[in-house]
Amino acid sequence: VKLPKGMPKLNTTVSSGDIHVSKLHLEEYSATSASGDINVSEAEIGHMEIHTASGDVNVNDGTLHKGKFTTASGNIKVANSQISAGSLTTASGNISVKEGSTGVVKYATASGNIMLNTSGESYECGTASGNIKIKSVGTPQKASMNTASGNVQFNLENATGVEATVKTMSGNAKVAWKDETRITAKKGTFRYGDGACKVMIKSVSGNINVQCV
Repeated sequence: VKLPKGMPKLNTTVSSGDIHVSKLHLEEYSATSASGDINVSEAEIGHMEIHTASGDVNVNDGTLHKGKFTTASGNIKVANSQISAGSLTTASGNISVKEGSTGVVKYATASGNIMLNTSGESYECGTASGNIKIKSVGTPQKASMNTASGNVQFNLENATGVEATVKTMSGNAKVAWKDETRITAKKGTFRYGDGACKVMIKSVSGNINVQCV
C-alpha cells in the first residue's frame, strides 16, 4: 500500500499477521497486531505507538519525537534511530537499542535483558530477573537501573564526571573512573570529575560494575 504525500496520520491493525512499513513521514502513526511482528524502517514520525501481544518489534533508521513500543512476550530491537522521548516495554522479551541517540526514554522488562549502546540524555531501566548492560558516550544527565536477580554493567565513555550510587544485597559492586578503582561489597556513593552524570543502580542478588573511560 502506498500513501499519498501530506497524510498526517496512519493506523494499521491486524489480528495475527506481520506489519511492515517504511519511508513514512507522518505526524502520528500507530500499529497493532495480536501475534505478529511489527517492523518500521526509514521513518520520520512525530508520535508513534506500537503494540503487539506476542510478536517482535523492530525499528531501524527512524527519527521519532516520541515513541511507545509494547509487546507481551516478544523482543524489542531499535537500531540506528533517534528517539527524543518514550518507552520500551516487554513482559518476557529482551530490549536492544544500538547505534543511535535517545532523549528521556524508559526501558522495562519482567524477565528479559536490557542492552543499550547509544548516546542518551537519560536512562531509566528496570527488569525483574534479567541483566542490564549500557554503553553510553558523552555525559548523560542521569541513569537509573534496577534489577532483582540480574547483573548490571554501565560503561560511560568521554564523560566529564559521574556520581554513582550503587546498592546490592548479596552481590559485589565495583566503580572505576579512568585509572582509579573503588570496590564496595554492598553499597556506596562515588563521585569523580564534576559529578555531572547522576547514576543510581540497585540489584538484590546481582553484581554491579560501573566503568568510566
